[in-house]
Amino acid sequence: MDNDFNSQFSEKLQVLRKVAVESCQLAAQSIVNEKENQEDDLASIKKLGEELLESIKQIISRIKMPDSFEAISKMNKVQYVYWDYLSQDFIDDILNACDVDNYLFEYEGKGDFASIELIIKKCIENVFINQYKTLFSQSLDAYHDGSFHLSALGLTAIIDATLSEVSQNSTPHAKERYDKILEKLKNKEIVDEEEYAILVLYWTFHSMAKSFYKKAPFSEQEPILLNRHWIAHGRTKREFSQLDCIKLIRFLYSILIIGEFDKK
Repeated sequence: MDNDFNSQFSEKLQVLRKVAVESCQLAAQSIVNEKENQEDDLASIKKLGEELLESIKQIISRIKMPDSFEAISKMNKVQYVYWDYLSQDFIDDILNACDVDNYLFEYEGKGDFASIELIIKKCIENVFINQYKTLFSQSLDAYHDGSFHLSALGLTAIIDATLSEVSQNSTPHAKERYDKILEKLKNKEIVDEEEYAILVLYWTFHSMAKSFYKKAPFSEQEPILLNRHWIAHGRTKREFSQLDCIKLIRFLYSILIIGEFDKK
């Protein structure tokens, strides 16, 4: 009995160790190239995002669901990326929630967290994740084992690498596609569910990217929101939660959605 327990415990430790080691390796590689590549990538994303957000906000505030504007704003404040049509029930629940994070955790927990497990499955199947599949798998092992800090470390490294690759491949084309979509929608008072979902995706994605990559010096207090700088450099003292990891997985998947969409 003791031997079985020790064996299982040792196996879990090995999985967690691999996550930490591979996360550090990928993060180290990212840091080496950070000044050369990441700032340029993020500058492109930030510039594109700033150009789009005002147009998106104007469209969403105009269409026949004014409460959705406030609901999306509340999701943005807690770094929750969303890409589906917002039902009126969901909007009402967000607006009436005393604690949006608590509501979102209950929402995600439905069906034994079926929604995030489906998203994880889609991430695994995506070509962009293939080159990081070992680290992603081990990060998921840590997530399912309740080791959320280690999982967040691995996920952050993968987000860094994936966002850099997707932005290099798609940003010029993305601008052209976004402009076409916004031009089509700017004079409409009613949009269909797919159009609405695209607007919500772009808005919540860019909001998450802006807050996650916000400059936050170590000489100052650690940000309340998830911050890549503090996580990747091992300075965070945050007690990571399951919802934190869910937000990172959703952010990762939103990058993949945009990468695939911009190929079309």
